[in-house]
Parts: sequence; C-alpha cells; structure tokens
Amino acid sequence: MITLLALAGGFIFFQFVGYFIHKLFHHPISGRVYRSHKSHHWDLYPPGDFYSELYREPPWYDRPLLYYTPFIVGFTFLLYYILPLHLTAALLVELVLVAWLNDKIHEHFHLKHTWMGKFKIFRRWRDWHFKHHIDDSKNFSIFWYLPDRLFGSMLD
Repeated sequence: MITLLALAGGFIFFQFVGYFIHKLFHHPISGRVYRSHKSHHWDLYPPGDFYSELYREPPWYDRPLLYYTPFIVGFTFLLYYILPLHLTAALLVELVLVAWLNDKIHEHFHLKHTWMGKFKIFRRWRDWHFKHHIDDSKNFSIFWYLPDRLFGSMLD
C-alpha cells in the first residue's frame, strides 16, 4: 500500500517538476538548454510546420533526455538517503517511464501519421501542444495539464 501511495505521489510530483523544467527551458537563464529548446520550436517545428513524416530529431547532444539526466541522478541519490531501497527503486523506475512516455507522446504530436491519432485524448493533447508552439508561455505540460491549470498557463 505504501508503494502505491509513493507511486501516486511520485507521478504528481514528476508532472509538476516536468512543468517547471519545461518552463525553465523557455528562459534564457537555462543557457544551452534554452537555445536547444528554441531550436525545436523555431527550426525543427516552427509555427505553421508542426507535422512531419518522421520525427525531426535534434543532434544527439541536444536531446531533452540528456538534460533530464542530472535531475534523475540527483533525485535518485536524494531518495536513496531518505527512503527504503524498494521505494527508491520503484520511484526511479516510475521517473524513467514518465520521462520516456513524455518523450514518446511529444514525438507523436509532431507526426503526420500516428496510431495515437485515433484517440480523442491524444488529439486534445496535441492541439494544446501546438498552441504551446504558437504561444510558448502556455501549455507546458505534455499529458497531464493540472500544473498549467493551477498556474494560469493553460490555453484551451
């Protein structure tokens, strides 16, 4: 039961952390990450060119998962010192899965033909994501928009 509560709390926590990390990616203070993320918005998928047959990948050294790695490592060390090992392991697996899921769903947002397109919820998320590409001060979430709604950055 404790593990399930930890996973539920972890999911909510990871969504808020992801929201703030993505928001940070839109601020020049994040340096190279800011430039890389702006490239995604203005070079790879600029307004008016949101879809592609294959996902337009940034260079390997500019992929978002690389920027999340320090957070994942730091989070793991923190958990290791405050939680039992089984909870640390469960939350680490959940964090990696949520990061991977965010990455895959985001990739499919930009594909012209995706099997995910048959789902109404996916089409809604994609619409919100494209609004983010038009107004990058809105819709920072990928598939759970509670943080955007709470912090006033949701654009329906």
